[in-house]
Amino acid sequence: MPTSVTATVRTPMGFSHGRLEGNTLVVETDRIAAGYLDRNGVQQSEQIHVVERFTPNEDFSRVDYRVTVTDPVYFTEPFDLTRYFVWNPGDAIHPYECLER
Repeated sequence: MPTSVTATVRTPMGFSHGRLEGNTLVVETDRIAAGYLDRNGVQQSEQIHVVERFTPNEDFSRVDYRVTVTDPVYFTEPFDLTRYFVWNPGDAIHPYECLER
């Protein structure tokens, strides 16, 4: 079976797909081009895989965020980073338009 071109294309931001697991939005990103994980020069390979989880609390005033990064070339094991976002009624959320490539 021939491999589709999109299955082999890598971009700096990769290709993401999401799903709901209960009330948690899970976004998996792969096909990320090799480069740098952050502005400090931490390298990443083309084998990097990122899983983000967004979970609101009961009253939806806060969203807990956890990202799991796996890259067997540069890291000996997967690692998690966590933070949270607090909803402020006066804040506006603006759409982000993804570019077609």
